[in-house]
Amino acid sequence: MGGNHPGGMNKAMPLLPYERVMPTIDASAYVADGAYIVGNVDIGGDASIWYNAVLRGDINSVRIGARTNIQDGSILHVTNKLPVRVGADVTVGHRAIVHGSIVRGRLSHWNGFSNIG
Repeated sequence: MGGNHPGGMNKAMPLLPYERVMPTIDASAYVADGAYIVGNVDIGGDASIWYNAVLRGDINSVRIGARTNIQDGSILHVTNKLPVRVGADVTVGHRAIVHGSIVRGRLSHWNGFSNIG
C-alpha cells in the first residue's frame, strides 16, 4: 500500500523538533514536499507521507507502520493521554484526520475520514 513511491526522504521537507525530540524516518520511507513531520514521530520502512500531510508528535507520540500510505492533506495528531498508532499496510485517504487513535494494520480509510480518540 505504501510502496510504489520514489523512495527516500526529500531533503527539503520540514522535519522539525519539538522540545528537542526529532522525528525518525526509515531510510526507505518517502516524505513528499510540503509535508510536516514534527517531534516524537516514527515512520516505518517503505511508508509514504504525501503532500501537505501533518504528523505532529508534540504532547505524545505518532507511530506509522511499514508500507503505510498517509495521503495528501491528512492530519495526524495526539492528545495528552492518547498517542497515534497506524499499523502496517494501512492507507489513510486524502484529508483524513486521525487524532489520538489506533488504526490497525491492513485497512483503508477513505478520503476525509475522521477518527478522533
